Amino acid sequence: MKQDSPNHIRKGQLAQWVNILTDSQKEEVLQMATPLLKLLNYPLNSQIDTLPELPEKLPENISLPDGKVVLLKPSNH
Repeated sequence: MKQDSPNHIRKGQLAQWVNILTDSQKEEVLQMATPLLKLLNYPLNSQIDTLPELPEKLPENISLPDGKVVLLKPSNH
């Protein structure tokens, strides 16, 4: 990947964001993404050795801390 895209910085490591982001950036990410991370069984800290198992059934939507709702499945309306 690096040969094709010299600016590509991802190393393909789990939870790499924990080592790259500043504390305030981590806080902001967790504030926005915690509902989705929990839904996907992803740990909210750096203690991750393997990818989590995805839930068998996802809800139709999730509510964010700011009150917004994210639709995960298209509605039939």
